[in-house]
Amino acid sequence: MVDAKPRLNLYQRQLVCERVRAEYWSVTKAARAAGVSRQTAHKWLRRAAREGPAGLRDRSSRPHRMPRLTRIDLAVQICVERTTRRVGPHELALLLGMARSTIYAVLRRAELSRLGAFVAKVRVLRYEWPEPGDMVHLDIKRLGRIPEDGGWRNIGRRLANAVKRHAGYEYCHVAVDDRSRLPIVAMHPDQKSESAIRSLEQVWGRYLRAGVRIKRILTDNGSCYRSLDFAAACDRLGIEHWRTRPYTPRTNGKAERFIKTLQEKWAYARLYRSSAERTATLTGFLDEYSHRRSPTLGGHTPLCRFFGVNDLSGNHT
Repeated sequence: MVDAKPRLNLYQRQLVCERVRAEYWSVTKAARAAGVSRQTAHKWLRRAAREGPAGLRDRSSRPHRMPRLTRIDLAVQICVERTTRRVGPHELALLLGMARSTIYAVLRRAELSRLGAFVAKVRVLRYEWPEPGDMVHLDIKRLGRIPEDGGWRNIGRRLANAVKRHAGYEYCHVAVDDRSRLPIVAMHPDQKSESAIRSLEQVWGRYLRAGVRIKRILTDNGSCYRSLDFAAACDRLGIEHWRTRPYTPRTNGKAERFIKTLQEKWAYARLYRSSAERTATLTGFLDEYSHRRSPTLGGHTPLCRFFGVNDLSGNHT
């Protein structure tokens, strides 16, 4: 381990040696000018005389000999028991009759101090379809309805619980194009197959008016997406339906990430007096998001990518 903030850098060490050897300064005077002790100045002078300029460079402070270091056979035994039993230093200390601190030091040096070291890290697979409409990610986000006099964020959770209002929920049916990240959001009162089909038809119409044909959609395994009616709607529109692997939401990560942005920047960004007021601001948020330059898209806007226009101004309508 090398000192991150040494008292003297390489130039200052060379300067001390030069002042003493070439300019005939006294060691005490050169040390006082450098702001170090006389013993420190002598140390660098000895190293320069013994090793030359290379002796003035930083070196590790690790000792050359460690006579009290745990024997290699014991260290191997600790690592074997750790990988086999997957228990911590407390149990290993009882099993091997060694101090917990010794066991932890061995595991730390072997990078086995955390159980996460035993989990194979899967390489993140990132992909992007070449054209808009090649893949559209669909998902649904449930939002609590806001009563006319305001929700618990307006009046406080205690008062809202005392009133015991049952406002229910409304559902955001989200569609995000894989290539451009252009979002389309439709509000529906439920997440049944009928609402999912209406949302799909709305997205299909929006894309068709822009001259883009949807070829594939990717959804999770929700009941509305597994229904026969939804499958029939996909066949009627000529769309290939893909579903994610169960309990693997990262497969539909583009829709999941947009939903997080939707919550932070729109749904919970400020206090709304009613659900109608919140829904009325949705169009403005989507328009702003579609014209926003994104580092994920190389500085382009979602509309730039969607229409294939190499324009970073974001002035598309």
